Formats: sequence, C-alpha cells, structure tokens
Amino acid sequence: MFNFWQEIWAAMRTNKLRTVLTGFSVAWGIFMLIILLSVGNGFSGMVRSNFSNSQENIITIYPQYTSMPYNGLPANRFVNITNQDVEAIVKKAGNISLYSVVMHGYNLEFVVDDKSTSATIDGVNPNFNKIEPVNLKEGRFINPMDSADQRKVIVIDENTSKKLFAHNSPVGKTIYLSGIPFTVIGTIANEGQYGGTIYAPYTTVRSIFGGNSNSIHYFKCTLSGLKTKESNEAYLKKLRTVMARQLRFSPEDTQAVFIWDRLTNYLQTQTILAFISLFIWIIGIGTLAAGVVGVGNIMIVTVRERTKEFGIRKALGAPPKSIISLVLCESLITTISFGYIGLLLGFGIVKLITSILSATGGNSEENVAMTLFSQAEIDFGVILSATLVLIIAGVIAGYLPAKRAVKMKPIEALSTK
Repeated sequence: MFNFWQEIWAAMRTNKLRTVLTGFSVAWGIFMLIILLSVGNGFSGMVRSNFSNSQENIITIYPQYTSMPYNGLPANRFVNITNQDVEAIVKKAGNISLYSVVMHGYNLEFVVDDKSTSATIDGVNPNFNKIEPVNLKEGRFINPMDSADQRKVIVIDENTSKKLFAHNSPVGKTIYLSGIPFTVIGTIANEGQYGGTIYAPYTTVRSIFGGNSNSIHYFKCTLSGLKTKESNEAYLKKLRTVMARQLRFSPEDTQAVFIWDRLTNYLQTQTILAFISLFIWIIGIGTLAAGVVGVGNIMIVTVRERTKEFGIRKALGAPPKSIISLVLCESLITTISFGYIGLLLGFGIVKLITSILSATGGNSEENVAMTLFSQAEIDFGVILSATLVLIIAGVIAGYLPAKRAVKMKPIEALSTK
C-alpha cells in the first residue's frame, strides 16, 4: 500500500504542470461559484431588506387632479379627500385590515430654549406604526389615547433631537411648535441622509395646524386576502370604482388619484430576483462545466502519455484493476485537494470582505456596494454539493480513458507513440 501511494506521489511530482493545471480548473470553478452565489445572495438580501420592516401588501393613495369632466364637474379639479371619505372607502371596499390618514404640518418652527430648527410633521393615526413600522430608538410611538384626547405629543427623529437637545435624551422634554408646547414621547432612527420623519397625532395636527379641516394629504392601507398579481389587480380596480363614487370622479380617470401598490412592486421584485438567481446559477454551472471539461481533457492527455507505462505494467503481470485504481486515486487526490483550496479561498475572501465592511459600517443604506457585500450569505450545502460534483467528474474523467487504456494488449500499448 505504501508503494502504491509512493507511485501516485511520484507521478504527480514528475508532472507538476499537469497536476497544477488540473487542480486549477477545480479550484477556480469552486472559487467562482462561491463568489457568484455570495454576491447574488447579497443582492437578494439587500432588496428584501427594503420590505423587511414593513408589510408587503400596502397601498398608499394620494389625491391628484382629474383629467376629465364628470357629472357636470370640470376637468383639472383637485380631488379633495377627507377623513370621513377614507372611513367610507374603507368600509365599502373591503379587504382593508388597517389604515391611517396622514396630514402634514408644514415648515413649523421647533424651539427649545435658545435652540431652534424648522421641519414638517406628519399627523398620523396610531395604526401608522403597524403599517409602516418605525425604528424607535427611545420612548414610544403615538397610541390611541393620544389620538382620542388630541394630546400635544410628538415623536422626533435623531437629527432633530441632536439639534435641540445635543446628546441628552429628549423623551419627556418639551418642544415648542410655533409657540405651542409639545411633549416628546419618542425618538426614531434617521432614514437616509436627511433624517427621519416627525410624527404627531392626526387629530392634534388637524385641530392646531389644519384649521380643523378634515382634508388629508394621503392615506395608507394594509390589504388582506390578496396573494397574487391577478387578485391584486382586480381589487385595485374595485377600489378605484369605490373611490370614484365617493369622491365624484370618473372610474376611468386614472389621474384623479394615484395608488402606490407595494404588492405589485414586491411581486415584480421577486420575479426579477428569480431571474437574477437563475442567471447566476447558469454562470456558476458554466464555470463548473468548464472545470469538468478541463479535468477531463487533462486526464485524457495524462492517460495517453502513460499508455506505454500501463503496457509495461500489464506485461509484468499487473492486473487492470491496479492500473485503473492508480489513475483514479491520482485524479481523486488532485480534485479533492484543489477543490478544498478553492473552497477555503472563496469562503475566506467573502468572510474577509464581510468582516471589513461590518467593521467600517458596511450596513449603511447610503453605500449600495457595502450593503451588497455585507449581506452576502453562502449556502455551504450548495458549495459542498458542487465540490462533490467536480470530484465525481474528475473520477469519471480519469476512469474512462484509463479503462480504454487497460483494454489494450501490452504489445499495442508499447507500440503507441
């Protein structure tokens, strides 16, 4: 047995270039598959993270201007939506599990002692946080009692907190909005470069800054029972008809209200991700196939070069099984060792990049490349299966030409050029 392994080692050492070329095909195939899959998974994770903090089936409805006359009403008429309209639409349309109206308070002056800033606040219902969950850093969000009692409470973003309170906690402190005192009940994380949104109860914003007008700027809803694109499209058509009757515009007028449908966007995104995943797999399988072909070609050349050697072995009485075992073991050792090297290199580089990006703020939403690599994930089972495929391919690539070679008679093998 020791002599057997010595022969394999001697053959590999004598033909260093051939061994390296064979191993490189295997290592490169595994390495590229790991990189491709990790980047593909990172991209998928980055896209899915946009939906992770909110429900998938959300619609947001914005009033706009009509594009056609209707029942004696002129075109280019602004569609005014009130809180009462929203309640009627929710009741008639069905499938709406949660909703929240939104009213803006524009360019309000925020004052704390000698510090001031200006911002716009969103007056919302307590359900808003269930529809679009905010990233609370401290305190709480608006609750039903705040809304029912028209409490002067406010949830501010981190940027506003730093401007008015420096590094002190703002929760429980008082902010004057255009001279009116509001109590800070919570802070939320900044959303992107320009900070987050500032929230207060809708009823409070309406009574203080809206002149008691029931008009809203838009409203959000979560839908239930809709899982497919077709059912979603049918419901949106029904919803537009309900809104047309309630708000008095033509059901055919698609300009009167704008509906941002997140489910359709989500389904479209899933389709795109599926195509991207398929594309990555095609490239990955192509890389593996190139590795298999490389191993096969080199093993064919290897067996052809050693045909005379095999003839001498047969002439000395060596059984065909021993010759085939010699070739197969050489092929196995080469593919396994270099496959392991490719595996280590691929995993090592991905983990190194991930660690560096995590340490330097790689999850920042402002840097797409950093987010892409920081969310890269590797399915070890898939990579192990791919390595196994290459090993099996290497065995087959060595077995077939070796089988043909041992079938030759010694005199024919010795006369081969």
